[in-house]
Amino acid sequence: MRGELDRVLLAVVVVLVALGTVMAYSTGLGMGLGSALFRKHLAKAALGGVGMLVAYKLGCRRLCSWAKGSLIPVNILLFGLLVMKAIHGGTARWYKLGPFSLQPSGVAKLVLVLYVADFMARKGEGLRDLRRGLLPVVIVCGVSLGLISLEPDLGTTVALSAILGGMLFVGGVRLKHIWAMASAALVVLAVVVFVFGYGKGRVMAYLGEGDEGARYQMEQSLVALGGGGVLGRGLGKGVQKHWFLPEPHTDFIFSVVGEELGFLGTLGVLGAFVLYGLRGINIARRAGETRTFFVAVGLTLMVEVYALLNIAVATGILPTTGLPLPFVSYGGTSLVVNLVGSGVLLDASRRKG
Repeated sequence: MRGELDRVLLAVVVVLVALGTVMAYSTGLGMGLGSALFRKHLAKAALGGVGMLVAYKLGCRRLCSWAKGSLIPVNILLFGLLVMKAIHGGTARWYKLGPFSLQPSGVAKLVLVLYVADFMARKGEGLRDLRRGLLPVVIVCGVSLGLISLEPDLGTTVALSAILGGMLFVGGVRLKHIWAMASAALVVLAVVVFVFGYGKGRVMAYLGEGDEGARYQMEQSLVALGGGGVLGRGLGKGVQKHWFLPEPHTDFIFSVVGEELGFLGTLGVLGAFVLYGLRGINIARRAGETRTFFVAVGLTLMVEVYALLNIAVATGILPTTGLPLPFVSYGGTSLVVNLVGSGVLLDASRRKG
């Protein structure tokens, strides 16, 4: 049975994107970029809006059926970044496409969520079987996650692992299998950080043992949040975005919101994400079929996990991860993918039980 789309969810997305557009203008001025950042963000928000409409029209069933085949080109793009890294050195996370850039890990996030949702719907109770149910999906997802981690992009790897792990938990995978996967992931994470050294400076800074430079981002973020007080300095009047706070338009946009709109502004952002989560849960609860249920769970987690990690970093609860705040951080692949995902979730909201 078809119902009306969730207008509350749509309103939340519009409000968050509008806030992100305003903050792109504010941070652009603070970084000495004038309105260039605002214009680019607006263009990407428009592209994401078109993507959301297209995804809504195509529907979650059709997109889920395409997800498995889409993993091949996505993994090819991820592997291409490793080739670029080997040739040029350093890190490689984006393809430059004229005025736009494509981050394959962002696309992989949406494709994997839809693939896992479709896989779980087809397997049903078979997911409780390790060899024939769980292991195949773990291997498929592990290939993409491994390629992302080698970019290296540890933050995205951790976030995506949490999203997919949450979906598998909801899907009825045995707890002992969940614990085994989580334990293995923690061991790999510890090896990557403390043996290979990637991200070690950030972790040590979080523990208070890094040098002053490594702690700089966290300290400046807290200064911005504390400087805003209850009501904030006023829109556009923030100080920390003037080259004091690194990445104020992406990783630490929540800190700029706190400085300019104050504690009440951050509460508003938190409230919007809580409402998004509640609407997503409601859509899953009322889903008329198993596949739609898993799609709603996965797409809700896709937004909520990133929001939680970004805000936790901005407030000093977690070490720096480099993850954007959904819909609010300066536009890019993340903004477009989240809008497309919301379009799929809106379609799922019409499929009532």
